[in-house]
Amino acid sequence: MTKSYAVQDGSASIDVLGDVSLHVEPSRLVCVAGRSGSGKSTLLNIATGFLEPDRGVVHWEDVSVRELNADQRARFRVRLFGIVFQTGALIRSLTAIENVAIPGLPHGLSRDSWTRAVACLELAGVSHRSRHFPTSLSVGEAHRVALARALYRDPPILVLDEPTASLDGQSADSVVELLRGLRTSGKALLVASHDGRVIECADTLVRLD
Repeated sequence: MTKSYAVQDGSASIDVLGDVSLHVEPSRLVCVAGRSGSGKSTLLNIATGFLEPDRGVVHWEDVSVRELNADQRARFRVRLFGIVFQTGALIRSLTAIENVAIPGLPHGLSRDSWTRAVACLELAGVSHRSRHFPTSLSVGEAHRVALARALYRDPPILVLDEPTASLDGQSADSVVELLRGLRTSGKALLVASHDGRVIECADTLVRLD
């Protein structure tokens, strides 16, 4: 697949991705590595259907994303992916457990919803921070809460954009170990990272220049 963006005055375009392909399977960690600005986030946005490639086809399972309308694409994305952005995107006015339970809101938050949220926080190693607001969490804890939220619906594929960025060494190591555990449990992982620890544990490495 390829992707380019027009420069601001529209006089030219900048190639961001050129002839890139990848395949994500259960129990595999695919790492997209490269310098800042090499197109890692763009590739993740194409893989999850937020952007369309200029050339090439994205398939979710056996379905071409181009064949889906906006509503179908959104429903498919919710079922298939758990996504963690670089910022974590936690809602500051909600506690950690409330942030994790957000995916359950369309169906109402039952006792089972809270039980599921607690289980996800425990898996991410931050259940002791369930009643804390994002402003009182460390960067590493906020990343883990965001990952717990991505796990809430038990999606088959986790997509993470720079999950160890801005973390200290110990926090980054713990996130990498968590990724290893999720892979062992059968999750497929698509991770954009320039962290050598993530690259080292990848089953497949896609390097962008």
